[in-house]
Parts: sequence; C-alpha cells; structure tokens
Amino acid sequence: MHYPNHNAESAEGYSSLQLPSMLATLAEHGVRFVAVGPFALFLHGDLKTLPPAQLCFQQGWENCECLARAVQELDGRQVPESPYPTALLGQLKQASEPIRIALTPRGLPLERPMELELWPHLPGMGSYEDLVPEATALKVGSTPVRALSIEQLIRWLQLHGEGQEGARLLARLTSGILTSDIRPQFSQPKGLRKNSMAQKKPRKKPA
Repeated sequence: MHYPNHNAESAEGYSSLQLPSMLATLAEHGVRFVAVGPFALFLHGDLKTLPPAQLCFQQGWENCECLARAVQELDGRQVPESPYPTALLGQLKQASEPIRIALTPRGLPLERPMELELWPHLPGMGSYEDLVPEATALKVGSTPVRALSIEQLIRWLQLHGEGQEGARLLARLTSGILTSDIRPQFSQPKGLRKNSMAQKKPRKKPA
C-alpha cells in the first residue's frame, strides 16, 4: 500500500461529495467490510488527502453478492480491465489479491472517478473475521463505518510502513497524538437516500 501524495486533491473538495455517497450505498446494500491501510488513517483524521478506499470485505457468498450489487449501482468498472472479463461476483468470491474498482457514486459529475480497493484479506493481519473484533466504529455523515483501530494501525505500520512517511505516521500513533475523536468532517450530498444502517433518533420519554 502507498500513502497518498500530499499534492493530490484535498479531502475537502474531492471526498466531500463522493465519500459519504459511496459509503452510504455500501451500507444500503448491507456490505460487511473494515476500512484498512491509508484509508483507515484518513478516516481517523491523520491523512489530509483521500487515498483509494481500501476495504477488507467479508468473503462469504451473500456478502459478495451485496458488494457486487453496490458496485453496479455506483457504476463501477474494474481497473485495469481484464482481457478475459468474468462476473465481479465470481471474482470477489475467489479473490486472493485486491480488486481495484473505479466508480462514480450516485452518478455525481466527477473529473476523475473515486478508486475502490477490495481486499479479501490484509497481509500479515488476516481476513475480515480476524479484523472486525478489534475494529473501531466511526461515522461518515450518517453512515456507520468499521475501520482498523489505532492499535491495529500500529501493527499494520510496523509490518508495512515504508520510508519517512511511514515512520512519521507510526510515531504519531504510538505517541497517542492521533485519537478516534479527531476525524475529518464530510458534507452530505443533497438528495442522498437514507440508508438502512443510519442511526435511529432516540425516542422522547413521555412527560
């Protein structure tokens, strides 16, 4: 995994429309995943530019069906295109390496599509089932999202952190500078359908 270039488009412009819409679509389809790698760091608030959305997905047949339908709704296309294309559902179920998808959430007009990386397992750390018990519950807009916890990110950086940027991020995490309370804010696109996982408002107690 590579860290995003700090000259890339800012989170404020690039992600404010795309990210909540994409995550809401995944939630509406009931897709089970954990945000991993630089994308998890971004959700925790450390990276200022949006990397590809790296998701470790549960590889059961039902979840792969949900994920394939969500990608279809997001007008996703696999990159690079395979000379021997097969149905995405079958690829998800049999994948041993990440599958890269370029997508346009909800048909929003974009200069460049958002990238989605679908990981069947995180090298050195395991599958969705291994990651989810320790994962942190975050929220983007009104959508709940599971992401690697600070402790998991420390282990991931110890395994895969590269160069000065990897060392900097590891130092920030181990020093306690970064916490789950510091996260970027995202605007919700107008007209976005409410998803089935949105948090319900608490009922008022009778007087």
